[in-house]
Amino acid sequence: MKLFRLFVLVILCSAVSACSFLKPLPPSSSLDDRLAAFPTENLPLKGKTTVYWDKHQIPFIEAEYDADAAFTLGLVQAHLRLGFMELGRRISQGRMSEIIGKRSLGVDTAILTLDFDRAIPEIEANLPPHTREWLESFVAGINHYISTTKKLPQEFSVLKLSPEPWDVADLLRIQRLAGSDANWTIWMTLLKFRERDDWPEIWAQLLDVGSAAQTTFDGMELDEFDEVIGGYRYSGSNAMAIGPSRTKGNAALFAADPHVGYLAPNLWLIVGLKSPSYHVIGIMPTGMPFFALGRNPNAAWGGTNLYAASSSFYDVSDLAPEEITTRTVTIQVGSSKQVDVEIRDTEYGPIISDIFLLENQDIPDIALRWVGHMPSDETSAMLAANRAKSFSEFRAAFSTYAVAGMNMLYADKDGNIGQVQAVSVPRRPQGPPPDIIRKPEDVEPYWQSFVNATELPVFHNPSIGYVASSNNKPPEGDVPVGLFFSSNDRINRFNTLMAEKGTIDLADLKAIQQDVYMGSSVKLRDAFVAKIVELDLVNGATSKERKVFDLVKQWDGYYHSWSRGAMAYELVRKGFVTAYYADIFGDIDTGGITKVVGGEFRLLSDLESGDQSAIAAALKSGLNHAADKIGKLKDWGSVHRLELTHPFSAIPLVGNQYKFGNKPIGGSSQTIAKSAFNPAGDGFMPRAGATARFVTDLSDPNANYFVLISGQDGWFNSSTFLDQMPIFLKGDYIKLPLLVDDVRANAYHIDELVSAD
Repeated sequence: MKLFRLFVLVILCSAVSACSFLKPLPPSSSLDDRLAAFPTENLPLKGKTTVYWDKHQIPFIEAEYDADAAFTLGLVQAHLRLGFMELGRRISQGRMSEIIGKRSLGVDTAILTLDFDRAIPEIEANLPPHTREWLESFVAGINHYISTTKKLPQEFSVLKLSPEPWDVADLLRIQRLAGSDANWTIWMTLLKFRERDDWPEIWAQLLDVGSAAQTTFDGMELDEFDEVIGGYRYSGSNAMAIGPSRTKGNAALFAADPHVGYLAPNLWLIVGLKSPSYHVIGIMPTGMPFFALGRNPNAAWGGTNLYAASSSFYDVSDLAPEEITTRTVTIQVGSSKQVDVEIRDTEYGPIISDIFLLENQDIPDIALRWVGHMPSDETSAMLAANRAKSFSEFRAAFSTYAVAGMNMLYADKDGNIGQVQAVSVPRRPQGPPPDIIRKPEDVEPYWQSFVNATELPVFHNPSIGYVASSNNKPPEGDVPVGLFFSSNDRINRFNTLMAEKGTIDLADLKAIQQDVYMGSSVKLRDAFVAKIVELDLVNGATSKERKVFDLVKQWDGYYHSWSRGAMAYELVRKGFVTAYYADIFGDIDTGGITKVVGGEFRLLSDLESGDQSAIAAALKSGLNHAADKIGKLKDWGSVHRLELTHPFSAIPLVGNQYKFGNKPIGGSSQTIAKSAFNPAGDGFMPRAGATARFVTDLSDPNANYFVLISGQDGWFNSSTFLDQMPIFLKGDYIKLPLLVDDVRANAYHIDELVSAD
């Protein structure tokens, strides 16, 4: 999922003066240039604070006080990513029309309807003292940078933005945006299918497949809606905690790689920190003051999206008029015009069927009931997890955590491993719901009580010796946490590799993290080959079609960038799906079902039970489609290429300067090394996947290996804007110590920050 794709699309049609977009990229800047721009004097610090920078502009902060550490984190994030942060803040506030004009009114109205602000005043009022000080200090660091920097990032000049001070509510709002429910886009995609006569059958099939953890939502999209809300949310991810019984060194190992959109700059920052309460090396989400994955001297952690059912869609068409309230929001359009928009609301939540994405569908009035509209405290939870020294502390940390639901994995230096379901969900009964939309009286009773991480089942030191999560179904309890989960491809592959290896070391774990085999593709390939032979389609094929068939039949199932078999298989598959399902689903074929559930949905069963003449025609179409393309293409990497894009990349005339890389990359939508493309699209360019990697050996505090898909810096043409891309593509990592003496010894540059006193 791309964070600002919609932002780009509306820019293309905006009334913003074109001349502002004609700015060339800034001149190249060296690491020394960028470090010289970091403020080091007249800072509001209590005690000694030092920042150690390595050659990739990765900082390690050492501070005598926690507040100083948080302040410096804000300073560092603003220095590296202020442009990215500002765009995210304005999207979360529903303020895009200020910049873009009236064409963004629908988007802003949708964001404001979703009401990410609803619980923020209560959340902020109830913050524990330590968390409040941490957030306020982090914000102070951002604001100090804004007020003292001599030059703002290019995003400000291109969009003619004036810098504004941040506050704690801004951080909490971005977190709520990040906590948006993955099921919104799933369900909104499926709403169009409710108009079909066979909807009950489709819904039942989806529930059956999804609850068995065979469904994949990675790589899905719902046009503009998901582009706006999905960018800060993990769209996938892997995490692996390996116990001592399964490692060659008899010490726990840990690995994690989060999956989001391919952006430049990307969502993640690698940072180290040492203060009285924290000693961490890890990866932070931009604009958030905690470590999503990483390690301290005792433990390591990382997470994957749980796809938790944190929402319900209520049919409120029977509510009396007095039960529906209206709130008026004023949206600034450009610099001189304001538009008042009325948003309907109920006691259950906002009426989302009014937003532009749904307004023309034949659906009743739908209110959104969402856990994220209730107060919770994800910041305190993550900060406590960053400090955790034991599994019990780690699990307890998430007692205040609600959205977005995460599978959080853990390993420690004593060899303990585990998995926690970090989420709060209504106490629903087991069993599938009869429909996406329900009457309030049928569902509301379940929303009177909730379960959280302290009550939901966990994995703790399982006998198999490891715990892994790839968005697959978590351990089951009395209360269902979700309806749909990711494909079993990645978790099955991990289990297979662990069974083959028996015990592993860090090198093995790195290799696993970069594995590009996809079992479901092999299964479907075998079904295609068998059916082509059964229907005797080879004898009548052209020489090019027979060549395609041979490539598919001989393919080993690995999506290496140099694989011709992977390319041939995907071309055949796309040609078949397009031809066969066009007659079944029409315009909402691959634009709906396959975006939601992936290409494997129904394919295997339809190959056997579908109309065989239609199957034969579709297979011929698939072979012909591949034969037409194969001669022009060298291998999988010819069509499956890593290109990192900034939101400005789609601007006419100048957009190409905001596209970076365009390098062959292996993997596919459900390989462990995920590089997901849209199964319903015209091509195979990946749009999301692994964007950072982390591997650590818990027996050695300095054995920590990281890499980003781009680089640390968000400043265009900086030497560290893309410097990690070749490292990532090569499969290498950057070793980063946790112990301060070693950090100091390996530093490229050291900033001793000076207090204003």
